[in-house]
Amino acid sequence: MTIVNYQLSINSSLIPINEHIMKHTLVVLLVLFGSMSLSAQSFADRAQQFQEETGAKVRLSASTQTPNFIRLPQNRALRFTGSLKERADEFLSQHSNLFGIEDANEELRLKGIKQDKLGFQRYTLEQHYQGVPVFDGQLHFHFNPNQDISAVNGNFIPAIRLNARPTLSLTA
Repeated sequence: MTIVNYQLSINSSLIPINEHIMKHTLVVLLVLFGSMSLSAQSFADRAQQFQEETGAKVRLSASTQTPNFIRLPQNRALRFTGSLKERADEFLSQHSNLFGIEDANEELRLKGIKQDKLGFQRYTLEQHYQGVPVFDGQLHFHFNPNQDISAVNGNFIPAIRLNARPTLSLTA
């Protein structure tokens, strides 16, 4: 077996890499990016299906390919029963796959409720990962005066995979 060596240039430094390592690295990268494309496509497909079912206008985030703005037609706001929490929970139980939410009870926590002078309410949930708030991870549920969901906007960062536990190193 012949081993072909390559050199990778990083900041003008040459790093030797053999062909075997190069092939395995390429396979891993292809699988990783291929699965990301499938996820992005499935988010787009789910958003398209949601639009067809509800008449909503859905805008996808350029970075996550998940919806960052959903506007329902005025005459087709989503009607659920119960408190604002129960209504938002019901929406999420039916449509969490639009955002890549795996467990809404674990990943989302109430941040606040606001009401304007016209009776519209905004119910905001903040994203958490392993108990840590996710920067810019929020979903805002907009309720009309009848407490029907008229819009949902914000950012949800799907498929976070990292260790959120802080560590301390004793190096000098």
